[in-house]
Amino acid sequence: MERAVQLHRDTWNAEPDVIASAPGRVNLIGEHTDYNDGFVLPMAIDRRTVVALSKTEGKDAVFVSEHHPAPVEVIGPSWQPINDPTWVNYPVGVIDGIERHTGLRGNGLRISVASDVPIGSGLSSSAALEAATASAVLGRLDVKLPKSDVAAICQRAEHEFAGVRCGIMDQMASVLGAIILLDCRSLEVDLIALPSDVSVVILDSGIPRGLSQSAYNERRGQCEDGVAKMQQRWPEIRALRDVTPRMLDRAVDLLPEVVARRCRHVVTENERVIEAADALRAGDAQRFGELMWQSHESMRDDYEISLPEIDSLVERAMASDGCYGARLTGAGFGGAVVALVKTKRVQEFASTVIAGYNEETGREGTAMLVSADVGARVETS
Repeated sequence: MERAVQLHRDTWNAEPDVIASAPGRVNLIGEHTDYNDGFVLPMAIDRRTVVALSKTEGKDAVFVSEHHPAPVEVIGPSWQPINDPTWVNYPVGVIDGIERHTGLRGNGLRISVASDVPIGSGLSSSAALEAATASAVLGRLDVKLPKSDVAAICQRAEHEFAGVRCGIMDQMASVLGAIILLDCRSLEVDLIALPSDVSVVILDSGIPRGLSQSAYNERRGQCEDGVAKMQQRWPEIRALRDVTPRMLDRAVDLLPEVVARRCRHVVTENERVIEAADALRAGDAQRFGELMWQSHESMRDDYEISLPEIDSLVERAMASDGCYGARLTGAGFGGAVVALVKTKRVQEFASTVIAGYNEETGREGTAMLVSADVGARVETS
């Protein structure tokens, strides 16, 4: 928090009116299911993005961050995405969404951002920025909204200002915090706890996550294409959430081979998420770990979002003593692996896996022990 405040002082010689923060998240299981109305099991992590905000005269908003120290001015109140630097589109989209939702003007703002959520690692640094911005702007306006509405505003910013047609998981995880089983259709939430003797370790591959708009949106489009084709036989289907493995087997004549594999990942991943939540409720870390590995195989083979280095990192983790399971986490094409590890073996696990991975690949992978954290909140106002 102190870094964002100091950045604000150094940039504008002013004290912030509001300081807000929001966590990144690691998805324990349930990848690419959220935009298919499915189930996910994310954990908000104890790495946060902090936004310091002060009011100023005029209609524009000015942004600065630790990673981009040159202030960027965006003209309001008719907010539009900008081409450079693109990181500003996340908070601008949130401001636009709040104005549309509340009818109140959020312009005339100075916003400073500091974060310890790794960028490009599949840990939702963008959702943390969106949720922290939303909390700060709403705090400045003295408006309270339902948390699901806040998440939807943040998701809209991602869609319309960043150009990524993401689901609602990242934003809900950052807004709500904790470990949640989320139904992405109804937005129903169940709180889930880890067994007391296990920990979550994030293994960063050192490969920036290549979440290209085209690759992500292509897969979403393939899922939608699969649904449209299966509706010819089952008109009641609204999303892949409504498709069972048996239905998918019977739809082989309707679906191109690639589309069938994309759909198979989502359909089976939804089943894995439900079983994984039950395993955690029962304290069965062994079964949860098995499901993590099955999830990774599906992402690698059916959804094709992994990379050889990521596969190697997962395999090294799975072969390490004390690891229950590991999988690619996040949208794919780089980023990080999440592992469930016996707490007493965490240090040895992390050092051994990363050392072997770095030697094999020449990358600079890192390990990070994380715990569940609270959701987006106003720190001071």
